[in-house]
Amino acid sequence: MPATYNILIMGASYGSLLASKLLFGGHQVKLVCLPQEADLINAEGFRVRLPIRGRKDPVEIDSRKLPGKVSAGGPADVDPTEYDLVGLAMQEPQYTNHTIRVLMVKIAAAKLPALFHTGQTAVGQGAPGGGGGIRLKYGNPIYLDDVAVDFPDMPIIMAHPSFPWQDEALAIAQHKRQVFIDLSGWSPKYFPPQLVQYANTQLRSKVLFGSDFPLITPDRWLADFEQAPFKEEVRPLILKENAAKLLDLR
Repeated sequence: MPATYNILIMGASYGSLLASKLLFGGHQVKLVCLPQEADLINAEGFRVRLPIRGRKDPVEIDSRKLPGKVSAGGPADVDPTEYDLVGLAMQEPQYTNHTIRVLMVKIAAAKLPALFHTGQTAVGQGAPGGGGGIRLKYGNPIYLDDVAVDFPDMPIIMAHPSFPWQDEALAIAQHKRQVFIDLSGWSPKYFPPQLVQYANTQLRSKVLFGSDFPLITPDRWLADFEQAPFKEEVRPLILKENAAKLLDLR
């Protein structure tokens, strides 16, 4: 199993936030975005500013100072077979763009796991212009039901407990064999009860560990996970075994 991975992320806005977390781990990330965005990222990297509770000023993460490396390009410049994982960090209408659709067909043909943001997002929260123009409705995981039908051979990971649409996420993961849920972005002590119930029963093989470093450290997440009402036999599935099977890490 390699120590680091090559990861493709479609989208540069929310994608930069996701990329920053992966770069902390030393992974290699390529962002798919508009030409002018790609030129800027390739020349100067990117900066992400995160509000932290208890701090007056946000924390700034500079991609150039992180262990991993980031590059950027357009959809036509990408060969999905060169990557180990794909992150979809776009809003739903962008998936109908022809060049993006062609790239998704290639991703599905390579049978690469694709990670999609679901639920509410902190990106743009409180920003001018109506939350920075982010439309929360596209975080509803119900849109991924269409993606799962259109690309039945592409493993799909729904990132985060999908507040306020948790029931939709559970229904899709139960109905579509190739759809999984990761638990990043929330402390386990705040998980919706129905998420814990399904993780303990019908979806025990389809739920994956995730923290939200640097906002939620793995140590904090694991400590809260110990106190959450998960069955003992389910804990190793969530923490390791489900992901190892999905990502073929055995």
